[in-house]
Amino acid sequence: MNEEELTNLWKADQTAPTIDFAALQKSLNIWHDKLRRKVKIEIVIQSAATAISLIPALFLPKMMFASLFGVILGVWYVRELRGLYKEENTPNYLDIKHSLNVKILAFKQFIRRTRFVMYVFSPLIIPALFYGLNIFNNPLLTTTELARSLLIFFIIYETLTFIATEIYFKVLYTPALNELKNLLRQLESDE
Repeated sequence: MNEEELTNLWKADQTAPTIDFAALQKSLNIWHDKLRRKVKIEIVIQSAATAISLIPALFLPKMMFASLFGVILGVWYVRELRGLYKEENTPNYLDIKHSLNVKILAFKQFIRRTRFVMYVFSPLIIPALFYGLNIFNNPLLTTTELARSLLIFFIIYETLTFIATEIYFKVLYTPALNELKNLLRQLESDE
């Protein structure tokens, strides 16, 4: 055996990563199409909800603060959704891996920011609703009763917001994030 035959045997014996880029790209395209549909539906629903939040202000002018707050949250959320979905074509292995890591990070940041806004800023709509419904001006309510009712509404609102937000993420976006992580694991297992 000469040196060339030994080199050929050695090269043939090595296990090189067998990555099916076509299948990986197809899986990524399927995932992207699912995300695009989810985001488009979500943007339409959120835009409609934002427009509906303006209706109470037409009948009760003091509800303008609550309606404006709803519009601000709606516009912020639609902007976040549009930023979540970005079109990218990645032809080679390193770009696909980097793209998957970037998308996973973007998803995690989207979920974290949305949770923060929903848990911290959205309960601020309760005082605006109390103002719009003239509850602060009710002479029958003492300051203690007003504070207690405000606290009760905060607790109920925060609990319902927490439950709704977590269910929302579990149903809509956690499966998409898990799919991305699975694609990344497949790519890393072939290395």
